[in-house]
Amino acid sequence: MVQWYKDLNILEMKKIKVMISSTVTDLLEERQRVAETLKGFSFIEFVGAEPFNTASVGSNSYGYTTQLAKTCDLYILVLGHRFGWETKGGRSATEIEFDEAYKHDPTKVLVFQKNDLNTVGKQ
Repeated sequence: MVQWYKDLNILEMKKIKVMISSTVTDLLEERQRVAETLKGFSFIEFVGAEPFNTASVGSNSYGYTTQLAKTCDLYILVLGHRFGWETKGGRSATEIEFDEAYKHDPTKVLVFQKNDLNTVGKQ
């Protein structure tokens, strides 16, 4: 890893709150790879759902993660081919998180799409 950031005065810097979002079970490895890439930087703080944060959330966990998506500094969305958990309104929780992050600050959103020929579920 490049060590350029060691010259920065890290003690005076605010930590960058990073949220990695995707459907939960099918993209676990991809989320972990993104986290592994970033975790060497001392100015990165992960926020969001397991496995990156053990914060306890109530029965409305997607409401909690939607708020995190709105307030994080960097929102990384990893897309596959699954639709994911669907709310009563017919939207996925991941879609709602993305919309909140984008609405709050479109410049903080990074989107990566997994190129996979095996499609499952709602498209």
